[in-house]
Amino acid sequence: MLKSLYIRNVALISETSIEFTRGLNVLSGETGAGKSIIIDSLAFALGERADKSLIKSGEESAFVEAVFSVPEKDNVFEQNGYESDDGLYVVARTMSVSGKNEIRINGRVTPQGVLKRISAALVDIFSQNQHTYLLKPENHLHILDGFRHDPSLSESVASLSAALDEINAGLGKFGMDDSQRERMLDMLNYQIREIESAEFYIGEDDELQQLRKKGQNAEKISYALSSAIRLLDGDGGALCAVGDAASAMASVSGLDNEYEDIRRRLESTEYELRDLADTLDGLASSLSFDSFEQDRIETRLDKLKLLKKKYGGSLQAVSEFLAEAKAKADEITGSDKIIEKLKKEKEAVLDKLYGAAYGLSAFRREAAVVFSGKIMSELNDLGMKNTSFEVRFGEIPPRERFDGCDKNGFDTAEFYFSANKGEPSKPLAKIISGGEMSRFMLALKNITASIEKIPTMVFDEIDSGISGKIAEVVAKKLARVSSDYQCLVITHLPQIAAMSDEHLLIQKTVNGEKTVTSVTALDENGKIKEIGRLVAGGIGDYGELHAKDLVKWADDYKESVRK
Repeated sequence: MLKSLYIRNVALISETSIEFTRGLNVLSGETGAGKSIIIDSLAFALGERADKSLIKSGEESAFVEAVFSVPEKDNVFEQNGYESDDGLYVVARTMSVSGKNEIRINGRVTPQGVLKRISAALVDIFSQNQHTYLLKPENHLHILDGFRHDPSLSESVASLSAALDEINAGLGKFGMDDSQRERMLDMLNYQIREIESAEFYIGEDDELQQLRKKGQNAEKISYALSSAIRLLDGDGGALCAVGDAASAMASVSGLDNEYEDIRRRLESTEYELRDLADTLDGLASSLSFDSFEQDRIETRLDKLKLLKKKYGGSLQAVSEFLAEAKAKADEITGSDKIIEKLKKEKEAVLDKLYGAAYGLSAFRREAAVVFSGKIMSELNDLGMKNTSFEVRFGEIPPRERFDGCDKNGFDTAEFYFSANKGEPSKPLAKIISGGEMSRFMLALKNITASIEKIPTMVFDEIDSGISGKIAEVVAKKLARVSSDYQCLVITHLPQIAAMSDEHLLIQKTVNGEKTVTSVTALDENGKIKEIGRLVAGGIGDYGELHAKDLVKWADDYKESVRK
């Protein structure tokens, strides 16, 4: 149950806190006072899209906080990992002009998806814009499934439909005729031969680039090697100088350990320089650059460059392309067998899917009879005694023409309606009036509420298009519904206002240079005055006199149905 709603800087509301009770909570006020702002704020707190236009003019952010009391049994907050010692849960949401949007549940930052999953089990907002939803035939099957649902049937259809999609995707890979497959195979084989004939290995191009670079600098390399050898091992070279130095130190090495250490180091250096000289000599001896080798390198690099350009930009990519081409060629070569196998699998799945969809359709048609009966019973209670209502289904396709369906099966459904005895039923969208639609919405919600068991229902001006005796009937229906569920109702009808267990007056006033909206919980006298305004618009005393009669009528009725 919704315990309270705190709103700050939303539209014309600077700051207000609203307490709600069990039963029927009525919100009334002049047109444009801001009643729908309350509902918009609640919807925002429950996870609906953040609309920055709701932020009060001149403010940087808006904030809404909703407090819920939830029983221990089937606690949707606990099911999603939120705990509370007192059974109260605070849902707080902020949006700012900068675009920042924060959601917290009992102080913990919460993703919007989690909030919407939780709020779907807490509050159901039924507003005028849902007329459009109910008038669209494509939504009627969903409404029927919400009334009565067999998870095993729908899950079977969904699973088999997914399996069929997978098979069709497999067949789609072979979406070519014989000549197309032959051309594709020829092209793949050509590519395979071209790549394999190159007989390359990963990194070969890098090695060839290095060889080409050395060939292009042959004279420079030869000069460097010969110069280094001469400086090390030529007359007066480093080797000779270091050897002489070692001999000089040998003559005094016995006189001091430090001299001996220097001698050994010079001797070690002489060995290292000798090794370097031998290495340089070996490199110089093996140095061989000729034009034929350079031509071979250039030709090979050009071939590898062409391969990389055609098949991926690197030898690694060319290698991967080759593997994929071979796999595709093998797949096409064996495609006839694969296609035949997939077609057999498809027929088997289609048989099962048709049976599952047929079973789901049969279940829906049985549910539709019960649903129609309940709708007509509810409409009868709402003063529409001569109403006829039915759910009409599309034709079931014969098995031989059935080529699959989505997870919802092959059914299409549409609501047909007649408000007058003797008149044929016609599509709901084409003939229902505004007042009839309001009562139809209330009838539908009263049916689905017992299934969904959502503790709080919100009706935003559901009384549109009705008055007089029908207004009394709708008021009674809301009183009965609110005996089991908390109801929040925005209304202009005095009959509905009289049934309230809590009456909240929404007023718009000018404060200095600003227009603000306020919310006031009315006592008995305030309730009678507001109902009097709804009756007579504040003209004379008749409105309040009639309001007292309405409140007594409402109290007597509630006492009779809530015993």
